[in-house]
Amino acid sequence: MFYIYILIVKIFIKGDCMNLKNTMAFLLMFFFILSCKSLADSKIEQLKEVKLVSKNKSKTGIFDFTFKSNVDGAKDTFSIYLPQNYDKSKKYKLIVGLHGYSVYNKQVMVTEPIKNYADQNDAIILGPNGRGNYFYFGKAEADIISLINWTIKNYSVDENKIFLFGISMGGLGSLDTGLHYPDIFAGVVCIHGATGNKEPYTLTEDDNNFFNRVFSQKAFDASPEILGKNMFSIWFYENGLNLPILFIHSKDDPLVPYNETYDMYSIMKEKNYNVDFVSYDKLGHESAKIIRQSQTQIADFLNKYQRNSNPDTVYYKTTNNYYNKAYWVTLKLKNNNEEGFINIAKSIQNDKIAMAILEAKNLSGITIDSLIINSKNISVENKTDIDIEISFGKNKDVVKSKSSKDFTN
Repeated sequence: MFYIYILIVKIFIKGDCMNLKNTMAFLLMFFFILSCKSLADSKIEQLKEVKLVSKNKSKTGIFDFTFKSNVDGAKDTFSIYLPQNYDKSKKYKLIVGLHGYSVYNKQVMVTEPIKNYADQNDAIILGPNGRGNYFYFGKAEADIISLINWTIKNYSVDENKIFLFGISMGGLGSLDTGLHYPDIFAGVVCIHGATGNKEPYTLTEDDNNFFNRVFSQKAFDASPEILGKNMFSIWFYENGLNLPILFIHSKDDPLVPYNETYDMYSIMKEKNYNVDFVSYDKLGHESAKIIRQSQTQIADFLNKYQRNSNPDTVYYKTTNNYYNKAYWVTLKLKNNNEEGFINIAKSIQNDKIAMAILEAKNLSGITIDSLIINSKNISVENKTDIDIEISFGKNKDVVKSKSSKDFTN
């Protein structure tokens, strides 16, 4: 860890942006591996040992907490901002504010335009610490979901209006978390967050030696290419089919490549995804200025959308059975740690839900949630080239390639 901090300091002193970019990629890999050590065996549950440590005696404002993670028992912090005139009899939006690298967890809630928005538009702000500089991977991401569940249980939250709002490192985390769990959120605001590119990430011999020196065993059983596909949202942008995203970035950003963010936006826009892009010429990586300049677009975005919990079409891509569910479909990969996906659509035909599996890869089966789609009878047409086992209620059967089958729960 000391080696990494020294490397960062040297690069900032030299002002070497190219080495900084390479180092950030290395750091992303390092923290992802570190964070995934035991994640696959954990379940996202309510938090443990939550303690209020704030000295705030009023009924609104910022409240600071400590908690113990249900993933591995690690202690961390988070904060809640309750807007002026908070009334628990009303329902409030929830803005999950993810901070930037080496910035404290209250970065979003103390940014004046966002705080003012919360006060004027009935919004609560949740500020996870995310274990500091974990880039919101693995365990830190699981903590975010647990924190959201805790906030819903303890405050008056409209579950159809939960937004991710991330700055820089938090922008990366907001995209990753939103695309891993698209059925939880109403939308994502990404302030100059890294999206990555389609170039496979490879570990150098020095990187491997470093990991071997730090870890006594492999922390995550996957190739560097697969690790990259979990880290960078460009690899699974399709999961945003039903998730509105607002990208905000300045062209002269010296830290996070503007072109990569714009490329991801362009790909999604071309496919008619619900995405918007706010671009600046000379605001660099100055988050506060960018948010202040964009406050109207941000407010319009937060006021416009709510969660689509039961969309007609679901596209979900994953490389690991830990991330395996979106909306009303759960995937089971044939080969774990290999890329797999499903593109499935539903419609009503003759008092029955008709489903069509349009595309699929590396799947052994899927489960259809009868409660979410609110139907006891479905027909499934498999238009792909692979056989897929379908589970619906108590029924389970294989739908052969290019064939159809009826299911009754």
